[in-house]
Amino acid sequence: MTLALPIPRRSWRRHFAHTTCAVAIALLGITALQAQAAGPEARQLRAAGETVDDPKEEGDPALGWRRTTITAMDDDTGKDFSTEIYQITGERGVALAPIPEQIREELITELAAAEKGEDVTFALNAPIMDEIQKSLELGEPTDALIAYSKLDTLESDPNARGPFGSCSDKTYSRSKTFQFATPLSHSTNLGNGFTGTVSVTGSSSVNAIGQVQVNLKRTKVFWVCIPYGVRMGHVRATGNLSLDEEITLNGTINYANPNLFDYQIAKPNLGGFSFWIGPIPVYIGFNLPITVGAKLEASATAQLQYRAGHRLSGSFDYLCTTNNCTGWNNIVQTQTNPVSNPVGLGASVRVKPTVYADVGVRGYLYSESVAYAQVGVRGLLHGDLWGYYGNTCGDANQDGTFETVNALTFDLDWQLAITGKADTFFTSAWQGTIWQSQKYHIGFWLLDSGSALTPMIERTRVMGDLGTNAIFPQNTPVNFKLRMRPCWPYADAVDYSMNWGDGAISGHTGAPATASHTWSTQGNANLSLTAFRDAHGRVFGSGRTTTKAASIVFIPVNKAPTATAYASSTYCDLSAAPLIAARKRTTMRITDGSQLTCNSPKFVRDSNLTTAWMNSAWITAAAPQWLELRWTAPVPVTSMKIHSDAGWGNGPLDYDIEYWNGSVWVKVAIVRGNTDSLMEHTFMPNQFQTSKLRVLVFQGPFEEPGTVRINEIEVY
Repeated sequence: MTLALPIPRRSWRRHFAHTTCAVAIALLGITALQAQAAGPEARQLRAAGETVDDPKEEGDPALGWRRTTITAMDDDTGKDFSTEIYQITGERGVALAPIPEQIREELITELAAAEKGEDVTFALNAPIMDEIQKSLELGEPTDALIAYSKLDTLESDPNARGPFGSCSDKTYSRSKTFQFATPLSHSTNLGNGFTGTVSVTGSSSVNAIGQVQVNLKRTKVFWVCIPYGVRMGHVRATGNLSLDEEITLNGTINYANPNLFDYQIAKPNLGGFSFWIGPIPVYIGFNLPITVGAKLEASATAQLQYRAGHRLSGSFDYLCTTNNCTGWNNIVQTQTNPVSNPVGLGASVRVKPTVYADVGVRGYLYSESVAYAQVGVRGLLHGDLWGYYGNTCGDANQDGTFETVNALTFDLDWQLAITGKADTFFTSAWQGTIWQSQKYHIGFWLLDSGSALTPMIERTRVMGDLGTNAIFPQNTPVNFKLRMRPCWPYADAVDYSMNWGDGAISGHTGAPATASHTWSTQGNANLSLTAFRDAHGRVFGSGRTTTKAASIVFIPVNKAPTATAYASSTYCDLSAAPLIAARKRTTMRITDGSQLTCNSPKFVRDSNLTTAWMNSAWITAAAPQWLELRWTAPVPVTSMKIHSDAGWGNGPLDYDIEYWNGSVWVKVAIVRGNTDSLMEHTFMPNQFQTSKLRVLVFQGPFEEPGTVRINEIEVY
């Protein structure tokens, strides 16, 4: 960033003369003025660590600068500390503060190098600023400025002297160890849509080390280095924390807008101390802000009584600047307390209260009004009250009637968050969540019968499915979707158990879950679906069950189109269109619309019987010809139809039907002397399951016993 600032013009000759004089005076070693820079003698005027700004300040906070006196008591020595500073923040403050132009240019350069969005605050020693300005106006250093230069901690550095030496900044850190324990006790009326109170009780303890880092600012005036102020670097807090809290909400929430409050209930002082960096007096302090808060969301008016608590403990190490925090923690929950008596009213209601307590370690430079940064540990309790009553929550058993159901439940989770906060007197506080854990489940409570938790059994259909919602085909897979009712407010996967009514029981998980079942016998089946728990940890007591009555009936379903046809031999004559048949290779369904060739024969005919199979090798009793159907998985077979051509010798005279039982072919029909063109076979009650079924032909029709034509096979 660049700021256009006025720079005064000076006479070159005058400047040279003053510079020469300044060097001579500096070499004389004039007596230091440390007593003058230190301010008045220490006085026991206030509690240790408390800082006070002098009301007789100059400047305008709206312009980004002020000149003020900071007074505090050193916690280590018990003595009073006082210093006068220019507090300058950001571009506007640097541009408008009445400081020497040389200093202004240096601060502009530092602002340009700052991270985007960073609030940069300088605390410049006002007496030194005055002496620098006087010296620049005189063209030579004042006695006081020379004395300040003698106090520079880097004055012995030979590179700091002379016209080409540097006066770079230097970093200083100071730490303080503290142990503190405090009770938590606060109660307030939320208002803004909530009629009732929130109260927090418990305790917190911190055993930590707080560190504040500052950067010493130095400039060269007449070939000597002058320290003139500090800039806050960071605050680091490392140690152990324990937070034990119990929070109670009691009242009525009556609108849907979120209600957020955040109260600082205490800020115990952890002490502070002063130290000198050359001629610059610096004060660093620490305190422990304790905050409680709540956020309420509601979809309708509801009564709410909510009590919960937990205990957090562990270690942490975080470093915070004025615009960011980084670090780690291993804080965990070690104990939870139960919820008591949450209640709700309304046909359909959802209330989500979140309550928390936050304990933070804050470090500041001179005063919180100058600059501070803090890191906090926040334990959050997320409640979720759900209530429903009515008949708009689904038809669970698909009998055509929406059941009247009710539910009143309360769910409770906990979560850990690390928060950061920083501020200066002139800027808006930066605050946010640095890190947060996942939500951990504490408990789920059913506060009434919970009939709205009964799951739904929905039959799902694909093309070709037969039957209705209450009539299922025998020996054919029937598909289902298993899910919670639509008013159920959570989307987590649910564990189900399905009793199919024929002795089979299966488990399913999903949101929704899918299931399929095949009934092998006819009759009535009473399905029973039970929902036990979901993936979040909500346990539905002993389970919630929905029953569904169904009838299992035989509905013929042709399974041949799903098979692949093979043949012992195939006659192929492209000039004779009907005589296109199945070779010993995968065939294609007649309905796929592709052009027939001898290399892509089709077996399953269309309604016009335009495709067929005919053998090419001559049939003999010793060398029968066969046509076979193969499935990728076993299918149940109860009956079969074989279509031949009534105008061309009818069907085969002698043939057998066989199925593969996994190791050998088993005969299920032996036919001799057939003269029909439609051959029907029923295998009930001795139906079977197989992955391969074939027609074995020993003699064709009378007109041509060595050949046979089969137009189609249907398998049920």
